[in-house]
Amino acid sequence: MSETTAAATYGDAIATTKLNRFNLKLRELIDASSKKQWEIARDVGYEKPNIITMFKQGVSRVPAEKVASFAITLGADPADLLLLWFSEYNPALLADLQRHVGLLCNSEERQWINGLRERFPRGLPSWNEVTQAQSSAPA
Repeated sequence: MSETTAAATYGDAIATTKLNRFNLKLRELIDASSKKQWEIARDVGYEKPNIITMFKQGVSRVPAEKVASFAITLGADPADLLLLWFSEYNPALLADLQRHVGLLCNSEERQWINGLRERFPRGLPSWNEVTQAQSSAPA
């Protein structure tokens, strides 16, 4: 196979790779970053920057243990990116974690929860109490 044919075949494989939401978000974060690919690779723990291209194109899957490092390096919320990774690559495990451990929150949701805890230091009213109070309040 000639070098040109090999390159065309590789390019066709990339073009037909279906990018999932995680790949698209990672691509968006990398493209928006002021860092060069070699800097991102170094910061995440890779020696060769071509792995970043492979992740962006969906040719290789980002290992779960590297997702938070990518988020931190690219200025994103690690929880958001981890939730997206698990929803694409291991939704059953994500469902089990949320069912048995509790809902996983991103940084924005944690701010809301912490704000509610500050507002109600003696404990939060139940959701039913809040919705009933809203429905009985005059419009």
